[in-house]
Amino acid sequence: YTHPFFPIIAQAGYQQGITTLLRSKGKTLGMLWLNALEKDTFRPGQFAVFQALADQVAVAVANILANEQILEREREK
Repeated sequence: YTHPFFPIIAQAGYQQGITTLLRSKGKTLGMLWLNALEKDTFRPGQFAVFQALADQVAVAVANILANEQILEREREK
């Protein structure tokens, strides 16, 4: 609850959240965070699905970053 986003989320009326790090090849790329306006929206049985979704998002982000690096190297040539 010490994260700077918590006061903002509370002011927006969100009652529950679920979050995980986006990781690819041992590197942290960011965070996936979903919020809900009602309590008990997220259930423990959904955590594996949420993590699988986060893993796919992490792969997509890693691919975008790699593509941007390739394009930057090509521009430098």
